[in-house]
Amino acid sequence: MGKEGISQAALARAVDIKPAALQYLLSSNAQASRFTFELAHALNVRPEWLATGNGPVAVEEDPIYRAIIKYRPIPVLNIEDVSQWKEFNKIKGHDDFIMIEKTAGENAFAFKISDAAMKPVFNKGNIVIVAADKSPTDGDLVVGWIASQNEVMFRKLSLGHEALFLPYNLELYKPITMTKEDIILGVAIEVRVSLAA
Repeated sequence: MGKEGISQAALARAVDIKPAALQYLLSSNAQASRFTFELAHALNVRPEWLATGNGPVAVEEDPIYRAIIKYRPIPVLNIEDVSQWKEFNKIKGHDDFIMIEKTAGENAFAFKISDAAMKPVFNKGNIVIVAADKSPTDGDLVVGWIASQNEVMFRKLSLGHEALFLPYNLELYKPITMTKEDIILGVAIEVRVSLAA
């Protein structure tokens, strides 16, 4: 008990059991009890390890725990649903998610590229992760709603004497001058490349 920095009496108080009951659990070969979870929590060890002796000892060493602490799921939206994300912050009935680091921002979302405007750098099917709370700067890749076309687009932002939405593929797509009605919905913070053809 000294290794964890807690006495048997303090541990018994922490899990609200009598010291004699704790002494019995510690001195017997009982692998689990109804207090296993509480004891593990008080000792900062994994309940599975405390009950069986198997796997990582510390909670922090458990890869599942590390993934839960470090990552969170975000939805992968259809490009048509992206415009609703800013307004509703939740698309109902959505079932496609990916995991991202929690540092990506509270209102992050992802979408699949559905056209060739950003070729050859980004291809159809690539997944773009967007931080809706991040302010765009010149040269950022952004997702925006273009009012004149009533369409959501993924383009490079140019903030020269006028704000432009720039495609990489200038042979097929033309730059779009932004107006006051257009809305930047977020800034791309990561692109996951699809290797499927």
